[in-house]
Amino acid sequence: MRSTYYSAAWTECGCLITCWHRHRTVSGAAAGIRTAGGYVVAVSSGVMRSLTVAEEADFRGTRRSHPGHNPALETLPAQKEEGSRRSEGETLVEFVLRVLSTYGYNQH
Repeated sequence: MRSTYYSAAWTECGCLITCWHRHRTVSGAAAGIRTAGGYVVAVSSGVMRSLTVAEEADFRGTRRSHPGHNPALETLPAQKEEGSRRSEGETLVEFVLRVLSTYGYNQH
């Protein structure tokens, strides 16, 4: 019988770190991600592996429904890509603030 569980994972100082919990579901493991760039890995019969296509879809669905998730940051639509060049005479700070505002991050 093949046993599979899932763990939240991230890199730190060049090392792969996991939460060491044995979550029964991808979404359960995803809820344990506490750092940017965190991911979920599967462990089947004691061997760590990448997520399958179906598990990856579950992970992406979980992240979309996660509070604070901003789907605009997942892709760069063409209209936003065109505005991602610095205008002549525009300071770096002005450029950064303009680009961030296209993603819904306004200066407060």
